[in-house]
Amino acid sequence: MSVKITIKGSQETSEYAEAKKLKKTFEEYFNQNDNGEIIIIPSATLYGQEIKDIDLIVIGKLKSHLIRNIHTKIYDTTLREPVIIKESKNIFVNNFCYVFEIKSHRAESITREGLTLFVKYDNKKKDVTSQSEKQKYSLKSYLEENTGKSPFISNFIWFKNVSSESLDYLTENNLNNYLSSNFKIIDLFKKAFLQNFPRCAKDENGMYKHFASYDSYFLKNDDIDLENQAKVFDIFLENKKGMGSLTRDKIERLNRKLFKNQNYAEDLGKKLIIFSGKAGTGKTTKLLNAAFDLALNHQKRCLILTYNHALVSDIRRIIALQGIPDGIDSHTVKISTLHKFFKDVLEGFNIGTKPNEVGDVELDNYLDDEIYYKLLNELVDFIDEGLIDEEEITNLMKSNYDTIDFEYLLVDECQDWDEREKVVLYKLFGQHNIILAEGSDQLIRTKLNCNWTYGMRPRRDFNKTYENKSLRQKKSIVWFINKYAEKVGLNWLLEPKEEMNGGRIIIKIGDYTNELHNELLTDLYKNNNVPYDMLFFTPPNNVTKHKNDKGYTYSHFNKLEEFNMLGAKLWDGTSYQFRSKSQYPIDTNQHRIFQYDSCRGLEGWSVICLDFDEFIRYKLETYKEEKNENELALETFEQKRDRFIYLWSLIPLTRPIDTLVITLKNKNSFIYDVMKNIYKENEEIISWLE
Repeated sequence: MSVKITIKGSQETSEYAEAKKLKKTFEEYFNQNDNGEIIIIPSATLYGQEIKDIDLIVIGKLKSHLIRNIHTKIYDTTLREPVIIKESKNIFVNNFCYVFEIKSHRAESITREGLTLFVKYDNKKKDVTSQSEKQKYSLKSYLEENTGKSPFISNFIWFKNVSSESLDYLTENNLNNYLSSNFKIIDLFKKAFLQNFPRCAKDENGMYKHFASYDSYFLKNDDIDLENQAKVFDIFLENKKGMGSLTRDKIERLNRKLFKNQNYAEDLGKKLIIFSGKAGTGKTTKLLNAAFDLALNHQKRCLILTYNHALVSDIRRIIALQGIPDGIDSHTVKISTLHKFFKDVLEGFNIGTKPNEVGDVELDNYLDDEIYYKLLNELVDFIDEGLIDEEEITNLMKSNYDTIDFEYLLVDECQDWDEREKVVLYKLFGQHNIILAEGSDQLIRTKLNCNWTYGMRPRRDFNKTYENKSLRQKKSIVWFINKYAEKVGLNWLLEPKEEMNGGRIIIKIGDYTNELHNELLTDLYKNNNVPYDMLFFTPPNNVTKHKNDKGYTYSHFNKLEEFNMLGAKLWDGTSYQFRSKSQYPIDTNQHRIFQYDSCRGLEGWSVICLDFDEFIRYKLETYKEEKNENELALETFEQKRDRFIYLWSLIPLTRPIDTLVITLKNKNSFIYDVMKNIYKENEEIISWLE
């Protein structure tokens, strides 16, 4: 008998070569008396996770493999806590799950600060220790969601060009999870024991038994199917093959060089660049295109900021399917919510923080608007008073390589940001390293437009383009949106793209039905799309919120079971930020559903606006006027409210490419009358179902 070692993955990656070395090292370690199975997975993509790129994953199970006389801390199964004992132990290694980050840096490019190792990349220090930790938890989440098993994962950083002597000198022989170029498997296990303590019980005399056991999976080995564990790493390739026509077209659009033969190229790094336009004119797509161009063609690190969780989800999926790396020592595109970003900035400058249970500093009740803007005021005051200098910003970037340290910043829907947020971003990145997407009079967070060009000179300090042509909707949908805007009193006119003929509008009075869903699904498949490309929006009255015993708020779409009965399998985006482990849907056979408040920036082949009149009613009831001392009193409260809300309502209506479905509950509502009047003006392109 022997240990069977298999490599699963593409042979075309550099990580595959390291997997072969690791396989050989394992083969040299085991003898003919050892029995078991090991699978090595190089260059894995954890599809659905924020941290998705893993160099090497090793999963194994062994039978009666004994390592003798090891001095290590153990886990006392009686006391249920780790303890230090004097005597050595004989340890049975039963099964393990390891993740490796591979670095090609030489010793002179590696520095240590406390327990943290940094590697040099473009003359900047990058925190490789934190990167490895995040990969471990990302893999744990991935395996738990896709296999139902939650192993204890040990993480290692393999410096393939650093000798054991140099690594010992660098770390001063302190305990660590770093591996040298010539490490042995016994070294690997010893370092693994420091992370996941072998378990040992006491005998009837209260003495520790001679043998301890080491397990990553707290199961019998017979219950661990390594083949099934390895199969989950094919999810990414399966999704890439079956992504659907809409996603494939989007990725092709994003691969085009946005700056080729345009004057933006010469302005990059010299001026502020602004893509301005109405909803549906492709502002967010241009922003993504710019980020992809900078990353793929210019090897830059780019960060996109938005306040929309749903858009973060959608773009992370596109980034994953595009295959853009997320390592610290390579070009990348990352996306974050503005609140997450400013949380990292405030904590980095130690503003409003306090120690948590493990001694790290963090913000308390950060998402409360009153607290958030109070802390933001403090940060801006520090900047205005010169208390935050370039050295402090450099240190902030160095310690937050994956959240703040980027060469280019891209801001979505910049008109809806706070002036104080603008001040901070200009200080951190400089105006010339920022690209903006600006909507026309469409505000969600605020009631006042943020002026990003105040005091700047056109063409000398910033380059701004304005788009008025729809790049998303087919002609009939553009006509419908323009007609709707006219009926609700908006000054709004979107130009259709000449070649985008067709499009249909369905207005359904009452509930969404099985018959309607099957019709939409048939059309979806007919056009080579997948269920993912059908997008639902719902008002908040269809979302139930509740708190668990720890006080955390959870929510879910309360008609989920009802829609499953209709054959509409949903990925519930109304609750994903609270309880779903995936950052985005990994099953293309699921439709997406979000609240209307999260609709900005998204798109679908078919978009279903559920209970649209209920959404309008909710917005009317919750509208709050923001006073502007510089504003002339030319509008009444009702006029300002209606303009704000009906402009807002254009956002979900501009999300579809081919089919827009609107369901209405109340025949006595103003919106019902609007829709009925539009239908009567053009019954050829609108289906009215009652």
